[in-house]
Amino acid sequence: MSELAIIADGALLIRDGRIEDVGPTRRIERLKAARNAVEVDATGCIVLPGFIDSATRPVFAHGVGESFEAGIQAFLEAKRTVLEENAASVLTGMARHGTLATEVLTGYGGDASGELRLMRLYASLQSRAAELVVSLVLSGYVPRDFDGGANEWTHNSLLPLLETAASLRLVQSATAMMGDQGTGAPEARMFLKAARQARVRTKIQTTPECSDTSAALALESRVTVVNGLEGPLPELCSALANSDVILALAPALTYAQHRDRFAPARDLIDRGAAVSLGTNFSREGNSDYNMLHTMSLACRFSGMSP
Repeated sequence: MSELAIIADGALLIRDGRIEDVGPTRRIERLKAARNAVEVDATGCIVLPGFIDSATRPVFAHGVGESFEAGIQAFLEAKRTVLEENAASVLTGMARHGTLATEVLTGYGGDASGELRLMRLYASLQSRAAELVVSLVLSGYVPRDFDGGANEWTHNSLLPLLETAASLRLVQSATAMMGDQGTGAPEARMFLKAARQARVRTKIQTTPECSDTSAALALESRVTVVNGLEGPLPELCSALANSDVILALAPALTYAQHRDRFAPARDLIDRGAAVSLGTNFSREGNSDYNMLHTMSLACRFSGMSP
């Protein structure tokens, strides 16, 4: 990721949506496979692949900037048609800006049945405008009328739901949230272990205040992705860079929340880390789902190159 290989007067040979060969135009034109190809002249243009957004919440029924609790209540009271229309509008807008695949998070359901409803809603939206990868979220939010507390909710409701949703292929990953809206490390550790047993990808989403704890848990639990790290200790940065963990950065969320400390993407890349970008779109956090803006912010504030 640190050194770009620039090919002067380059060309791509694409077959059935996949890049088959790349190199100088003169060589690509002479290939047997290119004889009947349709030529698209992109001289002076920028060609980008369809973007993959690493975390979004396109389903909503509440206003911009309202609290997460308001989002849960609005979701529970909304008609399915309203939820579908709102989500389809967001996904269409994302596609218009180049995003063709996104991970979508649960969390608005309020309880196990609500989360299952949300996952089925995502299934109905599949391929409407983008490919969706659904992630079941463990967070600190529980129904207000649920007397058992967070531990009972985690043990008695969410883990069986994770197993059921995975078997029905309604969910492809599991996200443990740490920080303001999150849960504690013991519950997160248990949840991530259950996700591995259910054969779904694992992820941690954190806030800057929990960067050190989340980074350590990511290494311990061997998660696929950790999202939201901004300033973990240098030794943890080095350990993450030498691991298989992908570091998903969301500069648009940092920007939307008027914080001045952006994730050190250049330092992480130079250490050898695998870095990805996402918008972290949601109505209560960052209402910007434009990956082009996210890329611009990453270059401006996090030291990445175009």
